[in-house]
Formats: sequence, C-alpha cells, structure tokens
Amino acid sequence: MSEKTYKASCQCGSLHYYFETLLAPAQWRVRKCTCSVCRTYENHIHVSDPVGKVRYEFQDSKHVARRRFATKTADFITCKNCGSYMGAVMTTSSGTVAVLNAEHLVEKLSLSEPPHVSFDGENIDERLARRNTGWTPVIGEV
Repeated sequence: MSEKTYKASCQCGSLHYYFETLLAPAQWRVRKCTCSVCRTYENHIHVSDPVGKVRYEFQDSKHVARRRFATKTADFITCKNCGSYMGAVMTTSSGTVAVLNAEHLVEKLSLSEPPHVSFDGENIDERLARRNTGWTPVIGEV
C-alpha cells in the first residue's frame, strides 16, 4: 500500500492536521481514552501511527489553544474559536509526537470500534515511554 494523507479540520476551519500513513484505516491504532482529562472532551477517537507522520497547519494561529494538565507532559490542542479538540502533542529530546482526534477527519472513514482505555494510573516514565513508542511523529512546527 502507498502512503496516503488524511486531512482533518476543526469545525471553523482554523486548525488542520495532515496525517500521513501507510496503514489502511482498518489497521490504525484506535482508542477512546477515558482518563480524567480526555473525558472532558465530548467527541474524540484517538489514532496514531508510530511510523507515520503528521503536519499541522493553522490558518489563524490566534485560535490555537494549548492546555497542559496534571503531569504537564503534553499540550492538548483545541480551537479557541469553535472548541474543537484536535489531539495532543508532546516534545521530548527525541522529537515531537502526537495523538490525533479522528473525529475531525474531513474524509469520513469506517474505523474499528475504539476500545476504552485510561492511563490515569501511569507514572511519568511509563507515560512518556508509551507516547514515544506509540504516538505519531510530527514534522514541522506545531
């Protein structure tokens, strides 16, 4: 299979991401996080591909909201204008990685039913290791 790019957009069109992957949507790592932070976002299905990549594009950067919660290890990206939650990004010495909210993909896909997961019990080292190996590398600026 050849690499395909999937575009996502917030509801007002200010924030976009472009998810590039060799995997067919049926092969994506899909999950619905039920941790104390993610439960605050009404609609989200997280996807990632550790061998894929994602590029962000902001039409209006003043609409980008970055929120950090308890462990302060990732920025949760939302649109200040429409409230859309786009996913989360984390930067380490190895680079920047992201988990993406598939609810905002422009092309409507038939994804597998997401299992519900929670990472509330992880310590910081476990959390960073999981994200570094499972999230999607980011190319360019966020």
